Parts: sequence; C-alpha cells; structure tokens
Amino acid sequence: MLPRKYLEHQRGHPVLWVSLFCAMLIPPPAAIALLGWYLGPHLRQIKPVPGWLDFFWFVPLVLALFVGCMLIGAISWLAVARRFVPSETARPLFSYLGVPVFSALSARLFQCAYGQRGGRSA
Repeated sequence: MLPRKYLEHQRGHPVLWVSLFCAMLIPPPAAIALLGWYLGPHLRQIKPVPGWLDFFWFVPLVLALFVGCMLIGAISWLAVARRFVPSETARPLFSYLGVPVFSALSARLFQCAYGQRGGRSA
C-alpha cells in the first residue's frame, strides 16, 4: 500500500525524483575514481600485484565511500531544494518506510533540513 502512494507521488514530480537520484548517484563513482587515481600509484609501490586478501580491506573502504557520498549528495540536495520545494512535496522523497536503518536516517535528514519536529509521516 505504501509503495503505490510513493509511486503516484513520483509520477507527479519526476524532476524532483530524477534530481535527487542524480545528486545521490553521481558523486560516489566520481569519488571512487578519484580514490583509485590517488591511491593507485602509492599502492603499486607498496605491492605491485595485489592478492585476493588485499580486497578484504579495499571493498569495505569502497562501500563506505559509496554510502558516504550518497549521504553527502542527499544532504546537498536538501540544502538546495528546501529553498524551492515545499516540505509537503519533498516529504515523500525522504519518508519511505521500506528500509529500516536508512529510512529512519532519511526521515531524520528531512526533519533537520526543513526544521520540523515530530514523528515520521506515512
């Protein structure tokens, strides 16, 4: 029942959804490419041929960087959009209750950006 409501909101405001997805999904690959560009020469000096065990520390680093950049993108989008987008229009973008940890985090980000207190809306 909840996803249909959010799908209808998405159809009504496609520019908001696309801009939010771009703000969240463009910075992570760019940051990972910059990390590889910066660390590549230094890591090749330490170990020219990485083994399969070397991926155990690199994969969590890349995942943390990816999630962190998505969070920075969402915060940036909120900082810009709160001047142009009313809170009633932007609330469904950040109040989907489907993923436990990230849904609570996005609802908290929305409340901080728009200065609203209280519980999550369904």
